[in-house]
Amino acid sequence: MSEKLDIYDRNRHKTNRTVFRDEDVLLNDNEFIVALRAWVVNNENKILFTRRSMSKTQPGKWEPTGGLLTSGESSLEGIKRELKEEIGLSVNDDEITLLETLVETEEHEKVNIFRDIYLVRKNITEKDLFFSDNEVIDAKFITIEEMIETIDNGESFEWLRSFEITYNKIFKR
Repeated sequence: MSEKLDIYDRNRHKTNRTVFRDEDVLLNDNEFIVALRAWVVNNENKILFTRRSMSKTQPGKWEPTGGLLTSGESSLEGIKRELKEEIGLSVNDDEITLLETLVETEEHEKVNIFRDIYLVRKNITEKDLFFSDNEVIDAKFITIEEMIETIDNGESFEWLRSFEITYNKIFKR
């Protein structure tokens, strides 16, 4: 079943317009959707990277958990849902913090995005995860240096490189 998405204006107010994720919809210049990203970091300050299913676009790439905000959800509800759906991880409010919201345009998809970036601090291992929705096929905890290596080797997305600055600020490196 396709996810129903709310459309927002430049000020992040709902426009009362919705689209379905699988529709080939082009948004106007002043229309946005909301994407979510969770950087899960354990007690060793290692980052959880998940591997995309081979049936998704960009198959086999490594990335943090994320997805799109569905109609009627708050951002916090949406990221908690994505973590539960994709990796079987439940988080409490005191384990998750909104770090920033980025405003992006993905030219190749002709879509404007508010991207809410969350930090999840939780002492877990890969054994605590469960892949149930066929979006994720593997997971591993890596250092920030290993994350940069996956980007340099083409195993991950170039846009993830920006997290290195945030990580170094948070962990005073």
